[in-house]
Amino acid sequence: MFELNQKLIEKFGEVALYDIAMEESAELLQAINKIKRHGQSHERLLNLALEIADIEIVIARLKEQFILDYDVNYFKTKKMFELNKIVEVIK
Repeated sequence: MFELNQKLIEKFGEVALYDIAMEESAELLQAINKIKRHGQSHERLLNLALEIADIEIVIARLKEQFILDYDVNYFKTKKMFELNKIVEVIK
């Protein structure tokens, strides 16, 4: 992925990665909002899957570009710990 990401940045620039990240985030929000407003349908769920795939690719590119794997994993672990604590309180 690193080589691909670097080639894309060389061709389109780093700012394009930011623009793509914002655009894909907005598209994911729209897909979620459609399901919230209109309910689940096969078409809406497929669109959600597509937008999740797009955002996962963009997130991987951002993590790679800024060398954030360690930090992201740290915060994911911390957040999961906090969520587990909340679940325990609810029980």
